[in-house]
Amino acid sequence: MKQVAAALVLTVWGAVTMTFPGTAAAQETPTPPTPPSTATTPSPPPETATPSDLGALKKEVAELREQLKQSNADRVTTADVLGVQTDLENFKYQYQHDRETKSALSNRYLVITGLVQTRFTYASDELNSPIPANVAATSANNPPVVHNRHTTFDVPLAVLSFNGLLYRDYEKARNLGFNLSFAATGGSSSNYGLPAGGANYNNFLTVWDANVAYQILPTIENDGPRLSLTFGQQLVPFGLEANTTEELRPVINNAVFVPQTGFNLRQIGLIARGEFFSQYDFGYNYRQSLIQAALGIVNGNGQNRDDENNNKDIIARLAITVPAEYNSILRELRVGGSYYRGRKLLTDPTTGNFIVGGRRDRYGADIYYNHWPIGLTYEYVRTRDDLSASYDASGSVVKTSASADSHTATVFYSFGQQFLTSIRTEGKFNDWWPKTFQPFIRYDRWDPNRAVAKNEIEIWTGGLNVFFAETTKVQLNYNHRDQHAATGNTNSSEFLAQIQFGF
Repeated sequence: MKQVAAALVLTVWGAVTMTFPGTAAAQETPTPPTPPSTATTPSPPPETATPSDLGALKKEVAELREQLKQSNADRVTTADVLGVQTDLENFKYQYQHDRETKSALSNRYLVITGLVQTRFTYASDELNSPIPANVAATSANNPPVVHNRHTTFDVPLAVLSFNGLLYRDYEKARNLGFNLSFAATGGSSSNYGLPAGGANYNNFLTVWDANVAYQILPTIENDGPRLSLTFGQQLVPFGLEANTTEELRPVINNAVFVPQTGFNLRQIGLIARGEFFSQYDFGYNYRQSLIQAALGIVNGNGQNRDDENNNKDIIARLAITVPAEYNSILRELRVGGSYYRGRKLLTDPTTGNFIVGGRRDRYGADIYYNHWPIGLTYEYVRTRDDLSASYDASGSVVKTSASADSHTATVFYSFGQQFLTSIRTEGKFNDWWPKTFQPFIRYDRWDPNRAVAKNEIEIWTGGLNVFFAETTKVQLNYNHRDQHAATGNTNSSEFLAQIQFGF
């Protein structure tokens, strides 16, 4: 404001000086006359103000007055300050009100996720109770009683998960996290391969994962090693199929060996997992470790149950990933091996008395290759279980045992954009997400007793996965099942259509 006023005064003074030159000259100090020179230059005529100059001066003065008036209008008043304070107080109240009444509160960092499956099933055979053996190990074995049924709708699985941090290490990122999940199953997924009304049949909400995990080694570096301890109820790190969650499994049903060996259930215990000799490609945000290892000790009696004996089960896994750059054809080629040593109670079939702990051992080898757009997995599992024990005439314990094995191979091909790194990093409008299509074929073979001829189960599965949102996919599966027996083979088939969505 002061600058505008000063400019106005100077402009007026200059105009007056230009208009009345004698006034300025009268105020100057007189100087002695200059002696005449031989060469004289004619002096210019004196300037005189014209009407156009006066008009321009008046216009400029008017503009300066308008600027001065506008500057006074832009001044912040006390009423303006009080208005801003009132608006801030209203915002604080509204934010706190919404926080308390419309937001979930937690004492620690918390992320809530979930997964729901809805399914339609068609079975080639008309199902009645008791369910015939040729379809007893398919998804159609959910209800304990059926009558004249070919089709059904069901919700095979619903999961609600909570995970977060209990302690955050800002210096080395040795964080302490937790994972808690609840699941409601209709029995189809968890009982796959078991007779109707099996021991683990459950259509109620139950605790699935309940554990805490501590990072022993620093995780602040992307290319550094990893070593963590997970204590509580969790998946056991055995092979591929048993250790793959529903979000990542390409096929609707588990392999037959998973429930037959008890790997469809969580176990309670302590498991250490590590990654060593790691490298990280910052350009592609790609990390791989040469060695992935796991070693743990668990009850071995399933989820939400105490141990049934004084022996603990031991689980170990080692996987080696071929060192390769992101653009290499060998990227994500991994070979792994797993071992599970368990002990269980045995009973005398005659008296029903407990005699001695029996063996429950599992061995596995697997190959994993997933290089967009091609994927291939193969897993072989061998088991040995003691079934019962009794005393012979000499008083020695005689055990009956059985050995089983399984072959599971899956080949899939993906085309689309959803899993491309370049697409994931692009900005997207609202909830738009690119689509990906994934046809696949699987071969699944289970021999429950290698000592018995012609008792294998073979399932061929062809299907298509359509990923049309970030956490949602449609799955179409056709299963053709061959039940081998000494009296001949029995064939059956089923069609499954499932929508799996997460949040």
